[in-house]
Amino acid sequence: MTTTAKDKRIASRLECLPSELIEPILANLTFRDIIALSICAEDNCQLANALVISPAWKDIWPVYVTRKSEFQTIMSLIVTLGGGSWHDPTDGELDLTPDMFRRRMARGKELYGNGYDFFQHTHAIVLRSFWKSRPGSVL
Repeated sequence: MTTTAKDKRIASRLECLPSELIEPILANLTFRDIIALSICAEDNCQLANALVISPAWKDIWPVYVTRKSEFQTIMSLIVTLGGGSWHDPTDGELDLTPDMFRRRMARGKELYGNGYDFFQHTHAIVLRSFWKSRPGSVL
């Protein structure tokens, strides 16, 4: 999935809003949206600063910053198919709002222990999806 003109327009408009107005918007965005907007906002610090202090994203944003290139690579694997549908090799793993992300992390830690790593789990799903898509592959 490449950065679109729409993503750039949204990021630039968010940059113009006062921080009190940005937070309610950020709280309802998915991780996928945040990744797309952050790619656009790399030259503009206000959105990144808003994510750092955002009550909704402040504990999630460092996960993205630490593995930025890997998440952007995963995003690039999401392709548009005919009719406006998407092929998403993450099986929706990035379609999480902050509250959903926290529940997923808690559930992952419950199932896999404190060593649960959201990125590694998502990466494994992408690899499994890729492997399944290969003709004649058996998993």
